[in-house]
Order: sequence, then structure tokens, then C-alpha cells
Amino acid sequence: MVQQASTINRPKDLEGKSVSVPARKAQLEVTVSKLVKDDGGDPAKVNWMVLDPSSALQSLNSGRVDAASLIAPFTSKAASEGNRLLASPGVEFFEQGAIGLWVSGANTVKSKEKALEGFKAAIYKANAYANGHIDEAQQLSAEITKTPLEVVKSGAVNYWPEEVRLEDIERANKNLADLGFLSAPVKLPADVIFGK
Repeated sequence: MVQQASTINRPKDLEGKSVSVPARKAQLEVTVSKLVKDDGGDPAKVNWMVLDPSSALQSLNSGRVDAASLIAPFTSKAASEGNRLLASPGVEFFEQGAIGLWVSGANTVKSKEKALEGFKAAIYKANAYANGHIDEAQQLSAEITKTPLEVVKSGAVNYWPEEVRLEDIERANKNLADLGFLSAPVKLPADVIFGK
């Protein structure tokens, strides 16, 4: 998100600008870096600032940062306060695949296999329920984040994946290597997705 009157009109314009991220070398820096690079810019020339979403929005509104990397419902709140969407880095990076994943070590998988099977089933069932009951999901989002419901509803409609596909993980793996966050793609084990 950028201020409405900002001269930043494309990801490459973020070079030399201050851009908020909630953590360095984490998801939003990675996804914004891909946007900048794909647009012909150099992500190393971006001035990354670590700010939580609420502080990032305040800093965007006050002009302390030139652009704020935000997540829902903060993107909707930013738009409702007159800011402009520059790009959707998560959509560009992950396409239609799963974005946030649960990770477990081999010992936990081996010792708690039955519990993890139930957990996986519950997550997929909850995601399917949320996809089929968007109004209810938005209401809960508004309550949990203490954001007005109309602000939540004004944003993009979320979609919660009902499966994790190997090609989604491989695409992220390749992107991380292409951007230099990994020296080379990680050799993914055959059982990287639990229960497959």
C-alpha cells in the first residue's frame, strides 16, 4: 500500500524507498522482493523497515514509510483511510497455492502421527467451511482483529486452501533461490507433505 498521492506507481519504484515489513527475510520481504525484481528493479536497493502491521499503517499514513507491506484486514483499513494498493505480492508469488503452512520435525511426525492426521483433517475441514461461509469468516475476522466489519468486507475475499500441493512448495522453493534467499533450491524429500 502507498499513499494516494505517492509517486510510486509500480514495484520498481520502490528502489531507494522505505518499505515496511513485519520481519526481515520473512514472507513479505520475499514476496515484495519478487515483485520488484520481476519489474526490473533491485530489491537490495529497498530500505526495509521492520514494523508490525498496525504501526506500519500508522507510519504509512504519517509518511514515515513510503510503502507498507500489509496483510488483511490491514490492507482494507489502509484503503478505507485513502491509501492505494500498489500490488498484491502474495498473490503474485504464491499464485493459487497454499501460503502459510504448518511444519513439523520428523520425530514429531513419527511419534504423533495419529494426532497429526486429525490436525490435518481439521485444518482442511475448517478451511472448506470458511470458503463456504465467507460472511461468517469475515465476521470472526472483524471480531478477532477489532476491525469494523465493513472494512473487512471492503477488502479482497480470502480463500483458504483445502490441500497442499507439491508444485506449490516447489514453486516457492525455486523463487527463494532465484531471489537469493536460498543459495540453491532445497532438495525436497518425498514425504515433505504429511500423508502423501
